[in-house]
Amino acid sequence: MNELENFLQQLSEIERKYEAYKENKNDFNFFNVMYKGNEEVTLHSRFISYLLSPNSKHGTKKEDTFLQLFVMNILKIDDFDFNGCEVMPNEQEKSEFEEIDILIVNKTAKQAIIIENKITANDSPPLDKKYKGYSGQLERYFSTIKNGKDKKGNPVEYQCDKIHVRYLSLYKTPSEESIGILNNPENKGILKTIGYDKIQEWLKLCLKEENVQSTVKDFIQQYLKFIIKMSHDSKKALEVTDLLAKNNNWQSIWCLCEQFKHVKWHTVHRFFTELEKSLTEKYEILKSPTKLTKDEKDAIKEATWDKKSTSIVISFRTKTNKELYIANDSNGLTYGATNDPKNHKPFSKEIKFFEFSNEETFKMLNETNRKTVIEEIINEIEKL
Repeated sequence: MNELENFLQQLSEIERKYEAYKENKNDFNFFNVMYKGNEEVTLHSRFISYLLSPNSKHGTKKEDTFLQLFVMNILKIDDFDFNGCEVMPNEQEKSEFEEIDILIVNKTAKQAIIIENKITANDSPPLDKKYKGYSGQLERYFSTIKNGKDKKGNPVEYQCDKIHVRYLSLYKTPSEESIGILNNPENKGILKTIGYDKIQEWLKLCLKEENVQSTVKDFIQQYLKFIIKMSHDSKKALEVTDLLAKNNNWQSIWCLCEQFKHVKWHTVHRFFTELEKSLTEKYEILKSPTKLTKDEKDAIKEATWDKKSTSIVISFRTKTNKELYIANDSNGLTYGATNDPKNHKPFSKEIKFFEFSNEETFKMLNETNRKTVIEEIINEIEKL
């Protein structure tokens, strides 16, 4: 076995390893529909903060049950006073306090927990050196709450003596510039990094609580599935990165990666070229994605290069002047009468040309498979 074959075999093993964590395509998940996954502020911080907030309507026996589970069981902070504490953002106040992703604060006890949430974004670049103790992102948040003043010396609402800083991340660690004065001996132990595996633990604890509203429980379960997949996608990417890093046959691998977008384009172009040839024997071609005017967009390129669910359409006319079409879009292959959109029919095989990770789509690289699919399409069209 040569190096490239060995690499591809190891790559397949990684794929099989994470196959079990793929979501069932028939399962509805609100977070998959509404978000891409890496929205740190608009998705993850907001949803976590909502669950933590004592003022949120969870339906639990105690209004701060989720918060206590998080602070005591996950963060392992056992001296925090929950009486009268606040969490920001929350249902009423949806903005971050001084740009802090999640702030848990007890104004009376002068205690605070600062959570910086990182998925893919880097730490904010340091500010001008004149903002001593406020230049780095994490040290700025810490100093703002510790001193009760922002970087310009303006007073803020909260000033706390006991502060914990947590860096929540999939795989990142904070930069030295971001940490700043939190590296000083007097601040030892204030900053700790936690992973999203801890968020998974916490959500599972929340689901065990009694009297949680069924709607809230459903959202927690969906979010849990969402971040489990997100976490495993990240681990999978790191394993593939490590595999690439240690492989010596880099020219072949780089060529494969670099050329695959062209491979996809030519596969789809061949499919529609061969489909058009078969249709031409019986029908008049009206519009083809393989024959574009200079003003028409290349739908095949958008689907294969940009991974957009762009509709790739070929239309034709029967001898009885009926206009029909065959298209590939977000629903896969569909066909029907051009002027009767309500009766468009899905093709039996799930082929989506913007998603080559789909097995049926990938098989279209093979000429025999393309020919078989085209014959089946023609047969279904004739029945129509």
